[in-house]
Amino acid sequence: MYSRSIRANSCFSCISGGPIRTFSSSSLESFQTNGLKHPALQASDEKRIAFSFSGAGFLMPYFIGVVRALTRHGILTDSSPVAGASAGSLIAASIASGVSMEHLMSSFLQVAADCRANGVHGRLRGVVARQIQFVLPPDAHVLCSRRAHVVVTDTWPLPRVRMISEFTSRDDLCAALLTSCHIPFIFDGNYAVDFRGRSSMDGGVSMLIPSLKIRAEGAGEGDGGGEGDGAAKAQEERRDEQLGGQLRGQVEGQV
Repeated sequence: MYSRSIRANSCFSCISGGPIRTFSSSSLESFQTNGLKHPALQASDEKRIAFSFSGAGFLMPYFIGVVRALTRHGILTDSSPVAGASAGSLIAASIASGVSMEHLMSSFLQVAADCRANGVHGRLRGVVARQIQFVLPPDAHVLCSRRAHVVVTDTWPLPRVRMISEFTSRDDLCAALLTSCHIPFIFDGNYAVDFRGRSSMDGGVSMLIPSLKIRAEGAGEGDGGGEGDGAAKAQEERRDEQLGGQLRGQVEGQV
């Protein structure tokens, strides 16, 4: 069934004059029919595109490949806003900090080898923390502030999304990333962790694929879900209906 946001493990969060919209990279070719331009391509042409990475766990190499391809084609640039939840936050912070994907892949393989040899339950936080300290540069918190957006889930009184866009120190950034990756009980044996005075856990619990409130001139604080003006919203809804009809037609033609 077609929905307004097509979500997958690696997604574009696109801005084209209205609300943030999320599209999977695999949907690009499917949408380019009948002369309609995919909103992700339009946003990229207008230099108004952000990239959002969902939770992925040990599928992180997939993200690394996506980032390398987007960078190679000039779509993901040094100024592109990025966001992530859980393992996706590690990708977002690495991009904003200028960490090479080769370096990140080497670090990931060390994590995988450690977990294979020694297990995961209750000790993953320490393993990930060591690699974060190893990978991120000394000024990572400066590079990430207002460009990288890290999602955590506050647990009290009810689960609620919190997006962290500014970091006071490298340790503060590392704490945000570890909180975003905090799988209850699995990560270090605890249900949640204290982060900036609140009980928090894995960002993927409340917002698996982060969306951003970003304006053309840059990125700002937000918890996702912003709305554009009425005309822009109506235009996007009409385009969604057209594209949805095309998708349904393609699917019906194959069954």
